[in-house]
Amino acid sequence: MFDVTIYIYHMLWHMLCHMSRI
Repeated sequence: MFDVTIYIYHMLWHMLCHMSRI
């Protein structure tokens, strides 16, 4: 089964990583 929460968490993590990148 695929959990949507994991997908959202993954997207958020990537967004934070890109934003934190300077």
